[in-house]
Amino acid sequence: MKYLINILIILFFTTSANAACNLVTKFAYKTKSLSVEFNNRSTGDFSSVKWTFGDGNTSTDIHPEHTYEEEGMYVFSLTIYNNEGCSETFEGKVYVFDLNNVTQTETDDSTISQPIEQAEEEHITNYPNPFNETTTVAFDLAEDDNVKVNVHDISGRLVAVLADENMRAGRKEVLFERRSLLSGTYLVNVQTSKGILTRKVTIH
Repeated sequence: MKYLINILIILFFTTSANAACNLVTKFAYKTKSLSVEFNNRSTGDFSSVKWTFGDGNTSTDIHPEHTYEEEGMYVFSLTIYNNEGCSETFEGKVYVFDLNNVTQTETDDSTISQPIEQAEEEHITNYPNPFNETTTVAFDLAEDDNVKVNVHDISGRLVAVLADENMRAGRKEVLFERRSLLSGTYLVNVQTSKGILTRKVTIH
């Protein structure tokens, strides 16, 4: 079953603007699959803007729309300029999913996975789920690979890095500690050279 959903994310970021510049960078964005609509909400007498999207592309549109080629987390930035030569820059993060390639398994409705080679061997689970203080994230690697295990909240904000290292093939387990995270639903992403597996976990 394919998910047909829109993820609405609105973030406001401000900088401690230079008094002489009188510029304050603010923005919001809305995602739909791999496309993101960026909304410049900056204040001050700015005359031009520059967006960088974290994938090598840029735009000088006030409110650009950008489509990423691959799902993942990207660090983007917005810079605003005025005619006096002042500028202010701030960064944000956005996580995009390729909804055309997201499927739900019949055996485990908590796991969302991008179809990749040997996906059946790279299943991701966690136990217990839901959890209160700690849970163990488990997955299988078909071959040696560099593995990143990150945790995002449902808005796509990175909240924890569980692993970023080279791992040998086989069954792997990574501890996820709640620490200061609030109760709710989070996304655990296991990224290898073959793709990304994402699992929804719940903290009580």
